[in-house]
Amino acid sequence: MGKVFSRAIVLVLALAAAVQAGATPVVFDFNALEHRDRSGPISDYMSAVYGSTVDADGAVAFEEADDASDLFIATSFQLLNRGDFIITFAEVPILGVQFEGRVIDGTIGDDFAFHAFAGDVEVASFSTDQGEGVFDSGWIPFDTPVDRLQFTDSGRKDIGVDDLIVQPVPEPATGLLMLAGFAALGGVRRRSLRRGA
Repeated sequence: MGKVFSRAIVLVLALAAAVQAGATPVVFDFNALEHRDRSGPISDYMSAVYGSTVDADGAVAFEEADDASDLFIATSFQLLNRGDFIITFAEVPILGVQFEGRVIDGTIGDDFAFHAFAGDVEVASFSTDQGEGVFDSGWIPFDTPVDRLQFTDSGRKDIGVDDLIVQPVPEPATGLLMLAGFAALGGVRRRSLRRGA
């Protein structure tokens, strides 16, 4: 009975690790969009990829200058006006994000600012004044589930985002699976105690 108990422990630990790791990351490359698509088609694309409702308010899809098949989303070009776009994960919040940030032209002040919110509470943010170019944000984990991302320029030129990767909050079924594993472990342990007594 010791082998069965050991195997049950390994199974439960594996399930616990799966829950800890969370759901599979979701990647938005935006290449399925059309040049100049606005918020509606972008939201539809993101919702289809994510598997639940995502709103992309204020974003516009643009082609990469040297590769028309590579698209990214950006602020709508408004010279001298602050621009931003907001991505809202309406039903399933996220636990982390990574993206390729783009500063279309150099600006004055912070060229690119990022903010993450849980409701109305800002959970994470950063800004850069690197000037025109592309940068990788690196993985940004959140201590609390986030339902809204805001990308902002300083008002002089525009910014964009490509290859957006998000980590959804694990679905409840994963937690239920772990609970079932614990229940099975308890049943095996109980049966082995009865036979040994």
